[in-house]
Amino acid sequence: MDETPWFRIEDERVDVEAVMEEVRRRLALRQAREQVNGGEDPEALAQRLYREMVVDRDGSGFDDQDCEILPNDYVIDWYIPILGPIHALVRRVINAEVRRYLEAGLIRQSRLNRKVLLELRALKRENQALRDRIAVLEAHTKGAGPKDSVQSG
Repeated sequence: MDETPWFRIEDERVDVEAVMEEVRRRLALRQAREQVNGGEDPEALAQRLYREMVVDRDGSGFDDQDCEILPNDYVIDWYIPILGPIHALVRRVINAEVRRYLEAGLIRQSRLNRKVLLELRALKRENQALRDRIAVLEAHTKGAGPKDSVQSG
């Protein structure tokens, strides 16, 4: 491995060797985790399982919150002491005007999104039921054999 530094830190307060040692330690820890867990990071596994078990119960990848378009938790705040309140006031006025024009359409779109999500869930259940039925029928025809299927027809 080439040991030429591709990233330089020109600050005397930063111990480059300590940073590099930490990077090497974390890489070794990650490689050890991948070897133990068959290549899957435990945090990624936990996130995936949480999504499958809690958020994504139907497997569609969407929940009801994904259908909402309007940001209900949008806060206009300020950080600059003198100009901040004036800037926030102007943003609130602009936000209210834009929202006045767009809100009705966005509410309709959110309703449509929810209806589409419900229909997708119903189609997914129907599709799975049909696949299960096809599997049963295929198993039944394989068990009957070619002679029995000709005689029954």
